[in-house]
Amino acid sequence: MSTHESPNGRPDIATREELSLLVDSVQDYAIILLGPHGDIRSWNLGATRIMGYEPFEAIGKNFSIFYLPDDIAARKPERELVAPQLFQAPSSRRTVTNCPM
Repeated sequence: MSTHESPNGRPDIATREELSLLVDSVQDYAIILLGPHGDIRSWNLGATRIMGYEPFEAIGKNFSIFYLPDDIAARKPERELVAPQLFQAPSSRRTVTNCPM
């Protein structure tokens, strides 16, 4: 991956294209991007390999397609979609003042 430099001379963050290439190259893990309501927005090669769905079968659908009818009736997908939002770790990001450069 190439390094891009911003005008201040520091390395810039990866481009969308670079991130896409990275995600698409992962084959041992399913990397699935969900929208706020559980809609599947992206699907990598690992997801195809592990989950058994081709991208055209999954993208645009709700992630509840992975659940049994009884789990859907019990609203399990909805609870699991909300759960990560409830348990977010506090931010410990470095700031410009405490980041060693």
